[in-house]
Amino acid sequence: MKGIFKLLTVAPIFLMTACNGEATDSTPADTGRDLSKCSLSFRVVTANGGLSINDLARPEHIAAVERMEPNFPGDHPWFVTFTDIGAKRMFSHTSSNPEGDIAMLCDGLEIFRARTLKPFGKHSIVQAGSGAP
Repeated sequence: MKGIFKLLTVAPIFLMTACNGEATDSTPADTGRDLSKCSLSFRVVTANGGLSINDLARPEHIAAVERMEPNFPGDHPWFVTFTDIGAKRMFSHTSSNPEGDIAMLCDGLEIFRARTLKPFGKHSIVQAGSGAP
């Protein structure tokens, strides 16, 4: 358990919700996917709720994706590590767009929407699911 608390201080959290076009804390995410086997990419969610045309981070910008131990029922955390280029891209966007929404795509299909809680670069915890205490 100590490891998870240390990790949370190092890696900002992404709050993920379902990909129904709305970002709500009460909507469960698509948690049945093994994100480590997906070709992951991230796109900016525009002000009108659509997705930007260009990827913020493409599969080649993601170095690793690892499932973490859940902290409570309904919790589905993933630890995402970006390459140096991916980290620069994510930090540049998240630092200039605080609390902005980002969509995660698995094999080209949108599976989650996220609201960033603070700027991040090299690492992020993707918090997929609902049920927070």
